[in-house]
Amino acid sequence: MGRIQINKQFKEQLSQQLRSVLVLKPELAEKTAFIITMLIDGTILADHHEKAETQYPPIMAALGAAKAIIRSEGGDLD
Repeated sequence: MGRIQINKQFKEQLSQQLRSVLVLKPELAEKTAFIITMLIDGTILADHHEKAETQYPPIMAALGAAKAIIRSEGGDLD
């Protein structure tokens, strides 16, 4: 299974979780899952970059962004 297929499968499963757990509409869940998948990919790349010197670890920045996206789409994390 290639990286693209893994990402597609992960995005679909994440979208289902967002719909069921956060009660997002299907189109909002899919959009949010796509953005979170992009954030995860970027986090992995940033974490592997030797010269990545940031105030926060890449995963914490991605987590904060993911939470902001979920809230902006009407999801409730509390």
